[in-house]
Amino acid sequence: LSQDDPPPFRKIGCPAAELTPGDNYCFSAATSCLPTEDTFPEVPKNNNVYKIIRARSWWFCGKACDPTTPCKFWTYRHAQRRCYLLKSCCESMGDKAFQSGTN
Repeated sequence: LSQDDPPPFRKIGCPAAELTPGDNYCFSAATSCLPTEDTFPEVPKNNNVYKIIRARSWWFCGKACDPTTPCKFWTYRHAQRRCYLLKSCCESMGDKAFQSGTN
């Protein structure tokens, strides 16, 4: 097989987000980076999740997103105190249960 014309591979993942990694620890209220079937049906569930941990607050969640790991974004779910450390961000806005940011 020749690699001069490789077959087209469908990219699976999140589109570029407005939250930019390394953007001075940027965070945004009422924003989630988790893909849902409604907002991003083409992205497999938990495709962009690096790790899920429990955290006291969104601040601790942001601190857990270490730049020396694959974590580039984080999303904190307030009611469950669940922190999603993410490799990419499927950004959706408007849900006050979430807060997201970059490392």
